[in-house]
Amino acid sequence: MDLAVVESDLGECNVTMSNALARASHALSLIEKRVLAASIARVDSRKGNKIHAHLAEFSKIRISALDYAETYGVDPKNAYEHLKSAADHLFERQFSIKSGSGRYDRITRYRWVSSATYAKNEGFIEVSFTPEEIGRAHV
Repeated sequence: MDLAVVESDLGECNVTMSNALARASHALSLIEKRVLAASIARVDSRKGNKIHAHLAEFSKIRISALDYAETYGVDPKNAYEHLKSAADHLFERQFSIKSGSGRYDRITRYRWVSSATYAKNEGFIEVSFTPEEIGRAHV
């Protein structure tokens, strides 16, 4: 996943993505896009290019309803339901990236998140990306 993240505060982060990934995200809802951006913003890709560089620190990325509400200007009463819905749907969704050319085309399928945890009555969700996704993140 060609992603780049700049800054460290969730509300101040810039998340960019490759054209292929941007095209794949068109099928996502606004809430799903927001949760992905908030999750990606928690991963500091400047720590290195090694495929496992981020796994220990970001094996589960927590997004609280309060952070979500403040970042996106959503009523806190609705934020948790937004997060629950996004966690449910993002785990089920997938996209494909084509590489190679000609008769050696390769199509790799990915899930947007490798796991999604809904913390009932605790005010947060947690999502995880695969090592391959994190390892390909860059600034």
